[in-house]
Amino acid sequence: MQPPQPPASQPQTAPVMARPVAEAAAPPPPPPQPGAPAPPPPPMAAPLPPPPGTLPVPRPTTPIPPSTVASLDALPKTAMKKVRLAMIWFIVSGIIYIVGGSILYAVLADAQSKGIPVDATAMWSFIGILWVFGVLAILLAIVAQVRVLGLMNADKWDTAVDTMMFLAIPGFVFGLGLSGIWLYSYNKKMRKHPFYLRALPPPTPVCERCRMPVQWMPAMKKWYCPNCKIYL
Repeated sequence: MQPPQPPASQPQTAPVMARPVAEAAAPPPPPPQPGAPAPPPPPMAAPLPPPPGTLPVPRPTTPIPPSTVASLDALPKTAMKKVRLAMIWFIVSGIIYIVGGSILYAVLADAQSKGIPVDATAMWSFIGILWVFGVLAILLAIVAQVRVLGLMNADKWDTAVDTMMFLAIPGFVFGLGLSGIWLYSYNKKMRKHPFYLRALPPPTPVCERCRMPVQWMPAMKKWYCPNCKIYL
């Protein structure tokens, strides 16, 4: 008598998950036609605005030492004093040039009256140069008064500082060196001062993704990129 055979094992199948009714009811998308343009991608959802009444957390700033604040406050007054000194020295230099040319003219006239042989052409050329330098030095003093001190008093520090650099170059020649040194040294200092930097237009920030200019949204207190449709 043969032993009973064990029943054959039935193959196990994974349970069939029922599809949602909405998914089953949705018709399949039609196959793309050959040569037809690809369908546009779905639009990106705009970021949700922050809740009303919330503001971005300000970044921590490093406090400026009191000594630096005091030096920044005293620098504009010191710069105005140096410009006045440069203006006065322009006038003094102009007087020195004119007086020197007049003395040479008197020497030339005395030598010619006594019949002493002199090189009149060279003397007249040197006298003319001294007189021209004297007149130019006085004109530079007037420019320093109107275009530097006047603009500083009118709170137009950007134009005043740029004019200081313009006057510093001829100040080494027509101001006998001192006017050029004062104007050049304080021009470099004032170019780092907030009085000068505040008049310059701030750089326009760009998006970190597309590198396109962004716009400031006052209501959101954030920068907005019109190209990426996101807030930075």
